[in-house]
Order: sequence, then structure tokens, then C-alpha cells
Amino acid sequence: MAETGRNRYWTIAIVSLIVVIIVTVFIIRSRYRPSRPIEIILPPQQEIQGNIDISGAVTNPGIYRFSGGDTIGNKLTGA
Repeated sequence: MAETGRNRYWTIAIVSLIVVIIVTVFIIRSRYRPSRPIEIILPPQQEIQGNIDISGAVTNPGIYRFSGGDTIGNKLTGA
């Protein structure tokens, strides 16, 4: 008879714990508000243009036009 009382006690304790866990999860999920996505707006870029004077010990000295997307690179021969 004492064994039946213990089993009943543990059954009530486990069921109560499960109910508490379920209620806690429900409360947490009901209060959760997903954050809104951040919108980043970049201002339009101004196109950079200009002239560059290439002089000195170079093969083709002179004044050259350039814009923002241009690059300067070396072309290696025999490497």
C-alpha cells in the first residue's frame, strides 16, 4: 500500500512538471516578436572621372583619362 502511494506521488509530480514546462514554452513563444529586417539604403555613388599625368621612365608617358572603375596594373613578361 505504501508503494502505491509513492507511485501516485511520482506520477502527480511528473505530470505537474510536464504541465509547467508546456505552459512556460507557450508563454515564451507568445511573447516572442521577431525583429524587423534592417533596411540599408546607400546613397548613389558619384562617378569619379579625371586625368592622370604619367611621366618619367615609362614606355608610354602622357595624360590619360580615368574613371572610378579603372585600375592600374603591371604586365610582366617572361614571368
